[in-house]
Amino acid sequence: MNAAKLTVIVWALHLTSVVLRPQDVPSKEALAQQAVTAHRFAEARDLYVSLTENHPENASYWAARGRVSGYLGDYPGALAAYDRALAIDPKNVDTMVGKAYVLLWQQNFPSATALLNEAQALAPESAEVDLAIAQENYYRHRPKEALTGLQKILRRNPQDASALELKSRLRSERQIRIELGIIGDSLSVGLNGVSGLVDVGLVSPNNFISVRYEDWLRFGQRVIKGGATFSHTFPHFWTVDASTVIGSRGDVLARYDDSIGLKHRFRTGWAASTTYRDLLFDRAHVRLVSPSLEYSFEKPISLQATYTRGWNTYSSLLQLGQPTNSVLLRYNQTFKKVTVHGGWSKGVELFAIPVVNQLGQFHANTYIAGIDIPISKILTTKFEYAFQRRNSGVSEQVYSARLVFQR
Repeated sequence: MNAAKLTVIVWALHLTSVVLRPQDVPSKEALAQQAVTAHRFAEARDLYVSLTENHPENASYWAARGRVSGYLGDYPGALAAYDRALAIDPKNVDTMVGKAYVLLWQQNFPSATALLNEAQALAPESAEVDLAIAQENYYRHRPKEALTGLQKILRRNPQDASALELKSRLRSERQIRIELGIIGDSLSVGLNGVSGLVDVGLVSPNNFISVRYEDWLRFGQRVIKGGATFSHTFPHFWTVDASTVIGSRGDVLARYDDSIGLKHRFRTGWAASTTYRDLLFDRAHVRLVSPSLEYSFEKPISLQATYTRGWNTYSSLLQLGQPTNSVLLRYNQTFKKVTVHGGWSKGVELFAIPVVNQLGQFHANTYIAGIDIPISKILTTKFEYAFQRRNSGVSEQVYSARLVFQR
């Protein structure tokens, strides 16, 4: 190789090194940050795992690894990464807050409280610490304490988006809720029904109690019904609710309609519940068990699947009848402030309007659509339509309109 060719190769290698110098190639750190911004958390975690392996003394990489692991629901991995970060930089307030959030998601409130108290002592004017403490009080169903912390943040920055969002989820200590509604239904065989209802309740952060009045006209018969509903949310996101409705007669509609349910909401977006419902007619007894699974996405979308197992007993029989089955799928999404609902069910009737006619004797497909439209901060309108087609050839349409006042 002559000198001229060697010179050309050397210059080419030099130009290549200039053009492709490291600062022009996106670093793993930049790629990881881009992945977090795009909510590609699994990709981001893989990059931060690589960064912590190559730079084990970099506390910020360990903290970022803990944060994305928490987003993915890997709480043990998140806590281990945060612990490594704090071992390197034990007074880093942001890392303390990040670890505290994971502890809150695990409902480990004592450990989260201790860590947040330490962070507050180090940074008494930190809005991030104050917000985390407000979130802790929110999770622990302490609305007054949460609101006090949020007001402290908003006095310093009235436009703090995170504080305003949490404040919007806090209800006043007590609110009056009044619901007025009308329900109409029409069978293809020419039978129609209509009902008016009034429900008056008291809402508090952990409780809901109401009394109810219904006036039915079904199959030419008038039935007056009244009842009550109660719901209580315990710490750690357990909710129990119960209701009872008593009718003036039980030959068409249920004379007694009682239910009790238990629900648990997980920090991962999932919720599981089960409800037992007992309906007593003059000549029949119906028992329904309905386990349900629900998932709420980060966007205002939730999906729900409910399976119902039922048993019917007629007055002439002493044992339970053949069990019946049905499934219900529901979809809910909020666009700005308007919420739309859609649903489909298949199986034995789901007792949206529990009537004794052909009790447990037909299968049906039911399609449901609804919309909730806020009129103001205290007034909301709700509309729902359901169409049911039975295997007997009969179809039914149910319409409802409700006006809900809460203040």
